[in-house]
Amino acid sequence: MKANRIIFFIGGILLYSSCMVGPKYNQPDISTSTKYSETFTTTVPSDTTNPYEWFKLFNDSTLVDLIKVALDSNYDARIATKRIEESRALYGMAKADLYPAFDYSAGYLHYNPSDNAPVPIGTTYDYFRTNVGMSWEIDLWGKIRHSKNQAYYQILASEESRKSIQLSIVSDVATMYFNLIDLDNKIAITEHTVESRQKMFDIINNRFTYGDAAEIDKLQSEQQLEDAKAIIYQMERQMKATERALCILLGQTPKTILRGKTIQDQTVNPYIPEGLPSDLLSKRPDIRASEKQLQAQYEKIGVAVAMRYPSFQITGLFGFVSSDVTETIATGSITNYISTTLTGPLFNFGKNKRRVESEKKKMEQLALQYQKNYIQALVEVENELTNVRTMKDEMVHRKNQVEAARKVLELSKARYNSGYTDFIEVLNSEQTLFTAELSYSTLMKDYLKSYVNLYKAFGGGW
Repeated sequence: MKANRIIFFIGGILLYSSCMVGPKYNQPDISTSTKYSETFTTTVPSDTTNPYEWFKLFNDSTLVDLIKVALDSNYDARIATKRIEESRALYGMAKADLYPAFDYSAGYLHYNPSDNAPVPIGTTYDYFRTNVGMSWEIDLWGKIRHSKNQAYYQILASEESRKSIQLSIVSDVATMYFNLIDLDNKIAITEHTVESRQKMFDIINNRFTYGDAAEIDKLQSEQQLEDAKAIIYQMERQMKATERALCILLGQTPKTILRGKTIQDQTVNPYIPEGLPSDLLSKRPDIRASEKQLQAQYEKIGVAVAMRYPSFQITGLFGFVSSDVTETIATGSITNYISTTLTGPLFNFGKNKRRVESEKKKMEQLALQYQKNYIQALVEVENELTNVRTMKDEMVHRKNQVEAARKVLELSKARYNSGYTDFIEVLNSEQTLFTAELSYSTLMKDYLKSYVNLYKAFGGGW
């Protein structure tokens, strides 16, 4: 009869434990129907979010191979994976708290009192015991379930953080790769400029030897030549530093990075749907991680609220106790007990109330951060859409500028050789062409990077 009452009592407690205190998750108010002000289309469709497939749009297999190596070997990505495994372990620990905990113990005690004690303190005896204990906190108000849910959202946040890291790795590899081929092109431009200036210097120096050119023309030509030669070493330092930075992303020791196509041969023209809805930004891993952190914080509020209510715990023990080892597991040696404990806060000067308020304020901060991240994502997409459109048009004019500067230099040299102008005009024309060629190379690199940045802004494609 007593056993039945205990069973019914525990059953009632378990039924009552379906109650969960604390607020329900409420997603912050954000607009997902915004249309981008930049609306245009290109020609080649791309509807995949797979980084391998997406970056094939650049038609450079070397770049795709580097991305694969980075995703497999990058240390930040591997660390992020371990964080997820840690979060899963913590979730398992939180989940285990929902169930009873069992432990066991066994022991032997031989007691022999002193014969010289001033007061007799007992007799000699042996004590053998073995038992299984149980303790269980009944989740009356959802404190343990909130803790479990919090750990679950932390797993999801960790997974989104890993995706965000992977996204950064992919975009960083592509960006550094384009920086490398841009530097290769600029070194080639500078070497060609050195070759051209060397020929001009040889002509001027020969004329100076025979008294047909002023010494200042020779010195100015030499100055321009040495400047171009020095620039090559500056660019070489930048190239080596970029290669080594890329090796870090690849998880490799410093080495020469293989190149595929030159920057002039790089082509990319993915289809960008006109009026792309901004709700695609909800796929961005950093925004998703921000929301999961917010949901986890809601669960922490639930834990704090539940701590203001009583907690109910059941403990029990079943085992055997005997002074004779041969009778240890006999029926007469059985011992057991069960106890229940109800505890709760009585008066602590508002500490529990302040704990709830603190967790709510943290939640409000995370909600504001989530809204800020969303708006920031919209701005990033708009900026990159603008960059893609304007840089494509700008390249047409920069290319025309280079062609015009090249013709101006040819005419300036002809005018100088015919005695119609001074050498300053040639020097200025050379410098203008050199600057225009370098600027055009930089623009080609930035145009390619704008697609990489757009890929990242959309959270890994569209």
